[in-house]
Amino acid sequence: MEKENILVVDDDEGLLHLLKMRLSAMGFSVTACTSGQEAVGEAKKTMFNLAITDLRLRGEDGLDVTEELLRHHPGLPVIILTAHGSIPNAVEAMQRGAFGYLTKPFDDKELKETIEKALSQQRMSQEIQRLKSLVKELYGLENVVARSPAMQRLFQQIAQVADSDATILLFGETGTGKEVMARVIHTNSRRSKGPFVALNCAAIPE
Repeated sequence: MEKENILVVDDDEGLLHLLKMRLSAMGFSVTACTSGQEAVGEAKKTMFNLAITDLRLRGEDGLDVTEELLRHHPGLPVIILTAHGSIPNAVEAMQRGAFGYLTKPFDDKELKETIEKALSQQRMSQEIQRLKSLVKELYGLENVVARSPAMQRLFQQIAQVADSDATILLFGETGTGKEVMARVIHTNSRRSKGPFVALNCAAIPE
């Protein structure tokens, strides 16, 4: 199994070395950087699963480093390392896109739990995006090939109405593809990011 890549940023070389050792012992592949500029350079050429950065870096702001990392890797979980007196700043970092923060000093258990939680959330987010892409691939109008003139006219009508707010009634015999057409309309509408809810009207009591 391929190791997950973690980018670590801290201007304290002793702490950076210790953190790299602890993460390597947990089974991660670690890239250690002593500055935000160096870290951003690494992020431009390497795909990381997670980043850990100190909030206070020599001559740099950890918040700016976080935003720059997220600009190159949208969705990258970033964990902020902070001292007790800097917790409000860590909360601000989360508001600006960071996943969470660890207050120094922290033990291996806290470190591992926070990392696993962040990676789990990232995997879930990636799976959701994969499924959304699959739905788009299956139901996107640009991927539909219709041979019969009747079906071609139907998809032309769908393209015209999909982005409107009009209520659309689909009717036909069982097995003729009404739900498939409904999914095509939903996928190509402004509501595509919302859930598609299919109801069996025959099962609803009068």
